[in-house]
Amino acid sequence: MDEVYIPIPSWIHQKFKGFFKYSLLEEKSAKNSPPFEVELPNKNLMTCKVAQDNGKGLMSNPNKELGKWILRDVLNLKSGTIVTKDLLDEIGIDSVILTKINNDKYKLDFAKSGTYEKFYKDYR
Repeated sequence: MDEVYIPIPSWIHQKFKGFFKYSLLEEKSAKNSPPFEVELPNKNLMTCKVAQDNGKGLMSNPNKELGKWILRDVLNLKSGTIVTKDLLDEIGIDSVILTKINNDKYKLDFAKSGTYEKFYKDYR
């Protein structure tokens, strides 16, 4: 329950090489990806890292911390609720924005629906 990751499309690592330390590693696995701090909109800090094969996910440590914050604290969803794109559009968000402060600290916020599509079109 509450174990989630935020998907990171592979083109992000290619287009923005060095944004994450992971993209500078020669390994496909993110097993050795270094952790970093993420400041949430409520100013709390969470330890995260790029994870999974090809760095396809942003995960917290412990993994449930990110899911609890997004699903319960922010979206106020009941356990077992399936999060779909339609639900996110209804809420008015479709992605997150991660701003790099330095190599060890980032800020995370939610982006309104349509933001990811525009970002993809502009940068892909």
